[in-house]
Amino acid sequence: MKSFDESLTKMQTDYADLLLLHWPVKDKLRDSWRTLEEIQEAGRARSIGVSNYTIKNLEDMKTYAKVMPAINQVELHVFLQQPELLKYCSENNIAVEAYSPLAHFVSFENPIIEAIAAKHGRTYAQIMLRWCVEQGLIVLPKSITPERIASNFEIFDFSLDEKDMKALKKLERNFRTCWDPETDPRADGVSLNI
Repeated sequence: MKSFDESLTKMQTDYADLLLLHWPVKDKLRDSWRTLEEIQEAGRARSIGVSNYTIKNLEDMKTYAKVMPAINQVELHVFLQQPELLKYCSENNIAVEAYSPLAHFVSFENPIIEAIAAKHGRTYAQIMLRWCVEQGLIVLPKSITPERIASNFEIFDFSLDEKDMKALKKLERNFRTCWDPETDPRADGVSLNI
């Protein structure tokens, strides 16, 4: 609660549109989620959600949550497609937000993506971002370069066809550029994302 109050003060507002619990910390899940529910009940956050939650974490929430998360923010890109998690979230009315949709530029020499980009007259990054949009995801690319930020928005005037989508589906390799919420030992504290 203290962290949330400090964040509102820094943002010079009295509410947040969306408040996320950053990662699942085993011994703090219930109390942390209850705090977010209290914040929402008080009208201080319009929506609440989670980040880096697995299907197991979300299933466990059903035993203690009054309100299920509106959103689950996870690492997701063509090399980490997480189809089971996407299906679960869809079936449970949880929107999915893809962070690191460009895989931190680690795999920026894939010939399949390059060929699709050439076919559509687009950039490599635009194909990766459009793939996320075609999946129905909320996309959260990160850049500080104005030209790249502008380019990231130029993905809504074309579509990937069925052949493109099938080719991109084959790129799944469970490749994480961030951390794995099922195995990472750093989950030793809770932080809030607003």
